[in-house]
Amino acid sequence: MSELRRALHRPPAPPPPKWVLLAGSALLRSDPALALTGRRRVPARMLTAGFEFSYPELGPALRDLLASR
Repeated sequence: MSELRRALHRPPAPPPPKWVLLAGSALLRSDPALALTGRRRVPARMLTAGFEFSYPELGPALRDLLASR
């Protein structure tokens, strides 16, 4: 979210209270851990196969997407 806010030139937002996230996850029937903890994923299989991303970092990818709007 911080990268998206930076790309959109939006000010930082305070994190929502935990009870709001828990209530939202109950309404959406999703796992509250998705919002309460970070997730870092690496496309290991693609990288092992030799795939090269045009934008390996999120910031430049977002800026490129938003520049084309």
